Amino acid sequence: MVHRGRKGEPKRFGETHFAELLDAAYQHLGAPSVPLWDGLPAPKSA
Repeated sequence: MVHRGRKGEPKRFGETHFAELLDAAYQHLGAPSVPLWDGLPAPKSA
């Protein structure tokens, strides 16, 4: 996902994008995967 700064364009990696990523990984790997969420606060803005 690339953000180009266009009005109305999503700026974040949303739920739909995450689901598409998991599906693509499954299709590519041919096996289930286990995503890990580290909760790193670095990408959060003020």
